[in-house]
Amino acid sequence: MKFLVLLLVINTYIVFAQNEESSYYSDYSVFNFIKIRGAFDQIDFDNINYPLLHALMFHRTNEVRMNAGLPELSYLKNLEISATLHSQDMVEYNFFSHTNPYLTERSSAENRAVISGIKNPLIAENIATNFGIEYEAGTPIYTIDEENGLFSYSIPYKVIENRTYYSLANALIIQWMNSPGHRANILSINALQMGCGVAFYRDKGFNNMAMFKAVQNFQCYKTAVIFNY
Repeated sequence: MKFLVLLLVINTYIVFAQNEESSYYSDYSVFNFIKIRGAFDQIDFDNINYPLLHALMFHRTNEVRMNAGLPELSYLKNLEISATLHSQDMVEYNFFSHTNPYLTERSSAENRAVISGIKNPLIAENIATNFGIEYEAGTPIYTIDEENGLFSYSIPYKVIENRTYYSLANALIIQWMNSPGHRANILSINALQMGCGVAFYRDKGFNNMAMFKAVQNFQCYKTAVIFNY
C-alpha cells in the first residue's frame, strides 16, 4: 500500500511538473538552450530553480553528444524524478554511491526508476559532487565566513562568487566527460532517454562549502514504458 501511494504521489507530481516546466524541453534544444531565462543568473542557494538546472544539464549533455556525431537523447520526466530522488537521498543520508544502503526499495537505479513510474528500466547512471561557487578543487582559499560558507582566494578579501546555473551544469558535464566510465554513459549509442537531478547541501567538513550532488539517469536499449494510473 505504501508503495502504491508513493507511485500515485509521483504520478501527480509528474503531471504538475510537466505542465509547469515542460517548456524548458519543448521550446529549447541544443541550438538555443543558453537562451533559457535565468541560465546565466547566479544561483541563490536559498531559492534554487532545480528544474532550470536539470534542463541545462540535459541540453548540455545533448550538445556533447551532437558534437560527437551521436543522436540526441529524449527527455523523460520519470528519469528526472528518479535522478532527483537519488541525489536527495545521497544528501539526506550522507552517502555517495550508485547503491542506496539505507532504503531497500531505492537500493538500485532500476528500483528508483520503477518507483518513478517506469515499467522496463534499463538504466545507466552517472553521479557526481561539485561546488556551488566558482572554486577550483585543491586551490588554497581563505574562509571569510564559515557560518555562511563564504571564501576568498586572496587578501584583501574578494568573495568567490556563486556559480551560475549554466556554469554549474557545464562543470558537471565536464567532470563526467573527464571520467572514462561516466563519459561512456554520456556517449553511449545504446542510450535513448535521459533525466537529470541535483540536490544542494553544505559540506560541514569544509567550512560549510556550498555543494551539489548530481545524478544522470539514462534509459538504454528500449524506450521506457510508463505505468498508467
